Order: sequence, then structure tokens, then C-alpha cells
Amino acid sequence: MKNLYLVFFLIFIGYSGYSQYQIDFDSFTTGDVSNQSTYLELWPDPTASPTDPQVTTTYSFSTPHSMNVRELSGGVEDDILFNLGNKDSGIWVVKWMMYVPTGKVGYWNIQENASINPIVQHNNEIFVGSTASGGTANVITYTESSTTSTYTVSYPSDSWFEVITTIDFSTTEISIEIDGNSLITNHTYPGLQLGAIDFYSVDLNTSFFIDDFKLYEGCYIPGNLTLDNTTDVSADFSWNVVSTETGGYNYLVMQPGDDPNMDTPIDSGTTLAGASTLQITGLSPLTSYDFYLQSNCDNAEISDWTNMINFTTSASCSTPTVTTYPYLENFENDSQSLGCWSQVNEIGNADWTYSEGSTSGSINSAVSGVQNIVFVSQSSVGDPITKYISPVFDLSSLTNPILKFYFAQEDYFGDYNTLKVYYRISDQDSWVELEHYDQSEDIWTQVELPLPNPTSTYQIAFEGINNFGRPNVIDDVEIDDKLSANSSIIEGFSYYPNPTKNSVNFMANTNIQELKVFDVLGKEVYSVTPNQTNCEMNLSNLNSGVYFIKATINNQTKSFKVIKE
Repeated sequence: MKNLYLVFFLIFIGYSGYSQYQIDFDSFTTGDVSNQSTYLELWPDPTASPTDPQVTTTYSFSTPHSMNVRELSGGVEDDILFNLGNKDSGIWVVKWMMYVPTGKVGYWNIQENASINPIVQHNNEIFVGSTASGGTANVITYTESSTTSTYTVSYPSDSWFEVITTIDFSTTEISIEIDGNSLITNHTYPGLQLGAIDFYSVDLNTSFFIDDFKLYEGCYIPGNLTLDNTTDVSADFSWNVVSTETGGYNYLVMQPGDDPNMDTPIDSGTTLAGASTLQITGLSPLTSYDFYLQSNCDNAEISDWTNMINFTTSASCSTPTVTTYPYLENFENDSQSLGCWSQVNEIGNADWTYSEGSTSGSINSAVSGVQNIVFVSQSSVGDPITKYISPVFDLSSLTNPILKFYFAQEDYFGDYNTLKVYYRISDQDSWVELEHYDQSEDIWTQVELPLPNPTSTYQIAFEGINNFGRPNVIDDVEIDDKLSANSSIIEGFSYYPNPTKNSVNFMANTNIQELKVFDVLGKEVYSVTPNQTNCEMNLSNLNSGVYFIKATINNQTKSFKVIKE
């Protein structure tokens, strides 16, 4: 077939002016096609004797007409160029409908130049079926003269099917789809221009029909897609507007790892035309999602999806100021104050994260529940350093407020991270160091610290300091009045089991006056007045979680924590 033809004259036509057009042949008259459109030209080599494909009513995708490329015989050598204007930048799409009767074959190629100006060269050849010049029966075959590689895909005989060719000059890649199936995808384009499509009577068995031919500028993928902000229930995105977008942007919110072309999205929709920002709402706290965006362009075309952006919503904050005690932060996803904690990167940019136990070492579980906070394990000294800052505590109702928490910082070949604990009396005041834990702690260790200078705008902070060690871990942060001093005089008091599935048993040397149960927000959820030395408290109606129980004996009170499984 035609590879390279050198001619000795030029045809001066402004082909580069061709932009977008469509030919459906329906306004044409039956007979020769080339003289019915300025975009069409017979094969211009003067040494050949090309003939015109015929406008016909034999088959049509959009009635009444299509174009028939006929058999090579009896003086017929149909050879027609659809001028594409020598495109060499941007994304361009060429689309048409094609019909090949059973037992017949077809052929086209993509020309480097729109005409013989000064040479004509095809960049590839596409054979429909097995022809005298190439191809294989029952498939469409893509070939290039510069390589022996071939690509094939099936097609339906006696049925209209769609051919879509996309050339992206920003990446110099070509993709061809046949009836929705890929012939080639993101394949290196073997030319520098998109000059013309050449339909040709390749052999004596040729007969195929073309309808609804379109050339248009392709649809660009939105650029610079950025995640700007997340909350517990929303995410904000922005991107660069695509110049050819006229129908807005389609978006998908997917389960992590799901395929945007195959799987069902969690949420989807389309923005207004010209939009450059989008807020997704109605999300769940502390949940991971994948986000995709594509452009809606002219000719009802859409771009490919952008690369996926994975994001995780923050925790919710229902108690920005804590007023009831005892207070417990167990860092579980259902904590009402989890989203009220914040972070400040003092050195570097590493954050505290959530995990079950440590991310390395021997601590592989939380103190309670399935989650605690973790700070990094990196190969550096004193970098990064990050404060994990509590919500505001109104301590005005507490006489002797105390802080309890569990922590660990396992060593790694003799090196260990360290932890500092701070307080401040308001967000306008400086942090004051309470304690510095500068030693290895290889198991969960509970500590108790008095909170000095209590105010109604009090905050605490845990500062993780990386020093080549395994991660800092913290769990079950409690704030309450100093009750343990009173509890020491309650001799003979005990309780079991803990954790429990249904009930807790209590024993004392004297009558137990009262038992009160509080949830982690300090709300009283259950109470009894046994007035006996032994009793059983049924907790089966309570949800699983952490609870505080206050036992009063001899007018003294002991507070302790119980885990309901």
C-alpha cells in the first residue's frame, strides 16, 4: 500500500484553517462524493487514477445516506481523503460509523499531510479483515511501516460500529477504539501531524460504508486537581478550567481502590459549566474516599478521569469545650471530642495518627478499644516534633484536677523517642511544661499528673519528639477530680470482672451506699443504692465502651474505669 510518494508540484490550500466539522452525507446527492464538500479530495497523486466513493442509500447510520468505498475492479479505485488540517498540537478526535458486510473487507490510514504539500506519507494502516495487502480475517489490524508489531480487535460484520481515534500531541500518543473496545491505547504516534484520513479500495473484495464522520478538538483532562480542605463531613477541591469544556465537570466519590469505569460510586454528579471548585458534602467522619474528575466538552465528549485523589475526612467535634467530668478520650472513632483535638508541627511536618498499638515494635494493641494515637519513627534526632492539643477544658467545677494517661515509647537498638506534656490556661497564653518523659517505656504505662492553675479555658498538649526510636503511643487520656486520695481509706473494697460482658460484682467491708455509672462525656447513665456489702450491677443494657463508676462507702468516693464488651 502507499508508503511515501514524492511529487514535483505544490497545491496551495489553507488546510490548517480546518478546525471542527461533521459530514453525515444526508444533504448530499447520490453519486460521486468528492465534489460535495470542501473537506474531501480524491487521492491527488497524478500517477494514479482514483475514483470517487459513492453516496448511497444501500446502508446508512443516519438516514438516508452514507458513503460506500467500492471494490477495486473494472476501473474502480476509490480513494478519498478527509482533510484534517495538519493538526500538530492539542488533543484531536476523529470519529465515524462504519459498516462492513459479511465477506467484505475495508481499509484506511492516517496521513501525515493533508495533501501532497510537498509529500504524502501515511503514518499507519488499519485493515478490516484479511486483505491482499495485510490484515487478518474477522479482526481489525493496526500496523506501522516502522515496526513489525501489529494490534488487533474484533468487529461486528453486517452491523454499524463506531471508530474513535484520539491523538494527543502533548504526549504524542494515539488511541483507537473499535465498537467500544481498544485497538491501541496511549500508543506512541508515529508522525508529527494529523493530516488526513484516507479511505481506499484495498483489493477486489473491498466494500465498506462510512457515515457521520466528525473531526473535533478533544476533551482535556482537568489540570491541577487539588484537595483544598477536609472536615468531618466534607471535602473541597479545585482545578484549572478546561477551555473546551461546555457542559461542566463530572465527578465521582468512590470506595478506596474501586474502578471509576466499572464500580458503583458512593456519590456522583456534574458541576455547572465554567466551574473550578467543588465541595463534596454528606461524608462520614474518619473515612477514606477516592475522588475523580472529568471534563464535559463540545460534541457531548468527555475527557478521561483525572488521576485519583485519596482523602480521609477528619473526626467530628461535638464537645469543643468539656464541662462534665470524669472526661475520657480513648481515641476511638465514636468519640464525641476526637475531632476537637488539633496539631501543631513545631519542627518538620509529621503528624500524630491513629493506630491500634504501635506501627512497629511489641505494642500491638490499644489500652482499650482498637485505636490510640501514634507519633513517628524516623531516622533523625529532634526532628520532627509535633504537639497534639486537646479541646478546651472548663475546670472551674474541679477542686483538684488531675490528668491520667497511658503512654509508651519503645527503644530501637538503644534509641527512643521522648514525650513532653504541657498545659496552658488559655489559647492566648504560653505553654507550660508539666513533665518530660526522657526514657524508654516498652509497655503501656499509666501516669498521673496534677493540673495546676485550673481555669475555664484550660488545654493540655502531648509533644512527640522523634529520636530514632519506635513511635510514641498514647491512649485513654482522663481528666477528673483527685479522688484517688479519698479512695485509699475505703478498705476492703473490690470489684470484678473488668472488662465485663453483662455485670460487675462489688464487695466492701461496710455497706456500699451508692454506685453511679458515667459515660466518657461525664453523663450519668445508671445508678443504684445497694446499702449492703455485696452487690451486683447489671450493665447489659449499656452499649459497648468505656464507663466510669463512682462508688460511695462511708461517705467516701472511689472512681474507677470499667470496659463494657
